Amino acid sequence: MTRPNIIVFAFFAVLLAGCGTFPGTPEILIQNAKEGGMLSEKETYEVKRPIAEVTDVFKKKSHECLKQTLTSSWWQGGMKRVQILVYTPKVTVGKNRTRLTLQMKDENSIAVGGPPPEGWYQMVVDAYPAGSNATRIESYVQSAQKAPFTSVKLWVTGANMGCPDLTQ
Repeated sequence: MTRPNIIVFAFFAVLLAGCGTFPGTPEILIQNAKEGGMLSEKETYEVKRPIAEVTDVFKKKSHECLKQTLTSSWWQGGMKRVQILVYTPKVTVGKNRTRLTLQMKDENSIAVGGPPPEGWYQMVVDAYPAGSNATRIESYVQSAQKAPFTSVKLWVTGANMGCPDLTQ
């Protein structure tokens, strides 16, 4: 490789590393959203439900709606390509917070350094008690796909208990 080609390659590698990284921890996703990172969003709101009810909604709806494996295929260059996306939600309950995370792993993808075992973090939703009958929600998403982010808000407010279409 010639010196000019090495410089161009290095430039694009640095550019992609900065713009194309995926969050490997909830904290990185939250930081990216707070800093206005590409394809990230943060929203804070309060619901008139006790934290125990919000926790129950997280547990029930996340496993009912977000625990999915999606397979798609297409032809490219005369070869059949297959993509298998595995979505893994987790709910952790602590003394002062309930956290819902959503990870996504592409089973056929190879990434430098590799994703965490259950995939890159797509969403983090933290719920905090805000009185006896209220809960403060802090939602963070880093993905072009906002359907789960929107659905969680609808679930915790009680506006719509439907499942998002993760193929969109």
